Amino acid sequence: MIQSITVQFGIPYGGRFRSDYNLPRTKWLGFCEQDSIMKSQPCISSCQTCILACEECLAAMNISGSANRCPNCCRECIQICSLCISSMIADSPFSVAICGLCAAICDDCAIQCSVHNHDHCQRCADTCEACSKACREIKC
Repeated sequence: MIQSITVQFGIPYGGRFRSDYNLPRTKWLGFCEQDSIMKSQPCISSCQTCILACEECLAAMNISGSANRCPNCCRECIQICSLCISSMIADSPFSVAICGLCAAICDDCAIQCSVHNHDHCQRCADTCEACSKACREIKC
């Protein structure tokens, strides 16, 4: 669960300045330890592995076709894993939320791919499960 705080600063919003935004507690706001990128490394590595497995699965399933959402899930997984890596490297204040979304999308992809008996789909499902677990470990 993401805790939030209200931050006071002026940001243009619809022609007016809006001064209150709820942002997740992050290192950027001074609430996390200094080594957050080092703590993110297992998640970053899992996301990289997941991207590779999903790319392989997507390429194979685009050729052979699929009766379920496997190719679309792989595409979504590739996109969110890339965003997840970028946000952690940039130490974004939204990393925890992005990692949570990444975990949910990876879970869905694992379910869709595990239905198929293809080796590439089984590898994809396994790496998506591992990625989901690693993303859920990101707390701050």
